[in-house]
Amino acid sequence: MTASRRLLLLALPGLLCGPLRGAEARDAPVRVDALQAFADAELRDLRRDLRDRAPARRRRAVRRLIERGDEDALDLILGALADPDGMVADEAQLALASFEVDGALERVLGRAGLRSRDPWTALRAADALGRWRSVVPLRSLTPALDRRQPERTRALLWSIERLASAGLLGAAGRGDPWGPVVSLTGRRSPDHVRAAALSTLVAGAPGRARAALEGIGRGAGPQTRAAALGLTLALGHGDGSLALLTALGDDVPSVRAAAARLAGVHADREVLGGLVARLEIEPRPCVRDAVVRALGRATGLKHGGHVRSWQGVLERLPESWRGTTSGHG
Repeated sequence: MTASRRLLLLALPGLLCGPLRGAEARDAPVRVDALQAFADAELRDLRRDLRDRAPARRRRAVRRLIERGDEDALDLILGALADPDGMVADEAQLALASFEVDGALERVLGRAGLRSRDPWTALRAADALGRWRSVVPLRSLTPALDRRQPERTRALLWSIERLASAGLLGAAGRGDPWGPVVSLTGRRSPDHVRAAALSTLVAGAPGRARAALEGIGRGAGPQTRAAALGLTLALGHGDGSLALLTALGDDVPSVRAAAARLAGVHADREVLGGLVARLEIEPRPCVRDAVVRALGRATGLKHGGHVRSWQGVLERLPESWRGTTSGHG
């Protein structure tokens, strides 16, 4: 029996205005069938609207399905994840977490969602799971982690991280539920997936993240190096000042910019000196801007890109100085 039919049966006594007697009792199944026929006709109309050429009409159909909120509506919403219009698919994606019908999570995890052969459907389902409002078992998510499908995997790692941060990730049980995430921090993973896996471990399994950081060297890609730097500082793992100074001299501008942003929050006198030295030689405007902002954030001063002014500030600081927003202990 569908949710729509159950709801109709629950509503029937009120619709009939009181207890059923005699002929009224005999007519009740007919009235239920009439109400069910009305609901089925509405569903047929919504299916038709979802195939309409006009995106606006398809969006309206998605909104009506959200209001309906039953199993049939959920199945149609999952189908709308593959809509060619981004606004229609976005609306369907954001609606998934609002369904509270029995089996909703299993449907999103299944072939109509996360395990779909359509890459866009699978990607949107992976993202939607991060907004789930009840506990999601980690073991139900990790089978879909695959370095050969990097975009879906990165979205799913984000969802795992979000669920862990919200206390909605079920990671109990035998064995090693975090093992598939740890394996993605290895060299065989694409750079952006490796970086995302490190961030996910910090949120859900900090101890495993510390161990994974040990394996990240300069041979890692730039996104992984930048992520490892941020996580090193967040976890208090190793020499944070040395890690910042090393990253400020990285060959890749994006890593230098990331290091500058982090240095503004974690600056001591040595790191401030590294920022001033980088400002003097940095050829990339975007990195110079990041360095100037970091210097201002760490000191509360506004000397812009004037290297000599910053050198003067540095000379006057005591060796024990820590920045105004420093994360150092």
